[in-house]
Amino acid sequence: MGSRWKCADPIGAGDTGARADLRRTGRYGMPEISSYLDELAREVAQSFGESAGSSITFQHHGAVLRVASSDEASARCDQVESRLHSGPCLQAMETQEAVVVPRLADLTEWPEWREQAVHEGYVSAVAVPAPVAPDVAVALNVYFMRAEGWDDGMLAVAQQHARAIARAVQGRLVLLTAAHAANEVRAAVGRRVTVEHAVGAIMHCNACTPDEALEVLRRTCADVDVSLETAARIVVGVLSGAPTGSRTRLDER
Repeated sequence: MGSRWKCADPIGAGDTGARADLRRTGRYGMPEISSYLDELAREVAQSFGESAGSSITFQHHGAVLRVASSDEASARCDQVESRLHSGPCLQAMETQEAVVVPRLADLTEWPEWREQAVHEGYVSAVAVPAPVAPDVAVALNVYFMRAEGWDDGMLAVAQQHARAIARAVQGRLVLLTAAHAANEVRAAVGRRVTVEHAVGAIMHCNACTPDEALEVLRRTCADVDVSLETAARIVVGVLSGAPTGSRTRLDER
């Protein structure tokens, strides 16, 4: 059974010296995030020596995806975990504790993943989680083609890498959230402008106050069972097709 190491440090704490530290690049959340994570995975593997491979798995509200790998062998191992929703990186993300497997041959858990890892020539592995946001996390799997005796120093390096990877994902999510918020604001402004146009048109046709025009619009909503914006579009559409100078009263139906 793999042993567990608690990962208590939050993202950004104690990350001095991590080769994958994102502070050396301005590419937070760029469209090429997958390629960048592949680059980070390769850096992680290189930092542990020629016999190492690494892969990154992402969990978002229960959905699990392998998002990057240093090589095809480690990618195939993590793909088994993602496909079966079972393995050390899944456990690491669920418990927020690192899972250390010093000898894959002795492991009784996760037989499909173990068989794939052994088939690829790996002898030992470690899975290190890092939180990104509520219900969002990443896990870094590091595979070795030799039996590895993990000590506190080696695990700390793996945790630094995992936190750096989490920041890359976090940066991307921040940009996506900001873009979504901007789109929502633009949509809200568009809805407000449409309603204001309709209110102005009703005021012109009915020689009424803004409040009275808005009440006419609300009655239209109730009559045809649509949203205020849709009713406003209907009113503007109807009035834009009326002959010039028409003064049809919209509340006389």
